[in-house]
Amino acid sequence: MPLPPTADRRFVELHTYWESRRRGCFAPARPDIDPMDIPGLLPMVVLLDVVPGPDGAAADFRFRLVGTWIDRLFGRPLTGTRLSEAQVRELGGPALEACRSVVAGRCPVFARFLMRLGRAGQDGRGGGQVEAVALLLPLSRDGRTVDMLMAGLTQRTDIPDAPPLSAMGGLLAGVDVSLQPL
Repeated sequence: MPLPPTADRRFVELHTYWESRRRGCFAPARPDIDPMDIPGLLPMVVLLDVVPGPDGAAADFRFRLVGTWIDRLFGRPLTGTRLSEAQVRELGGPALEACRSVVAGRCPVFARFLMRLGRAGQDGRGGGQVEAVALLLPLSRDGRTVDMLMAGLTQRTDIPDAPPLSAMGGLLAGVDVSLQPL
């Protein structure tokens, strides 16, 4: 299934690059991906290691490579942290669900997270919404199991000078999630 027609051109470029590295497999391996091939996309790209749980299923994800724009979006460096530790509390469950769906389905997922902000915080910010959009792409070392994800992330907001996601936790009134397997 192709990307939605409204997808950001950077997602189209990232997906095209990932497709070109598959070489007939369901997903490329990490060595097939060279970040220097996509320098214009690097600020919005992350590589995540799959952290298996006791049952072998994806329990969590560890940030291996994090684009500079994403670190700014979260308000802190993420390399080496787990996805469950890096998210805004209300966003953590949906983000983990989206990543786990890539591992379980062994296919890319286009995800939209619409965060509705409620009451104004101490800084007077509040109300409005933030939309984070992610393209989550599987990577597989053995050609059978997803052991890493490559993802691109963008954000749109109607809030002037939106704070980092890490500062929005107390302002979130809800998160709506849409996952579209590709």
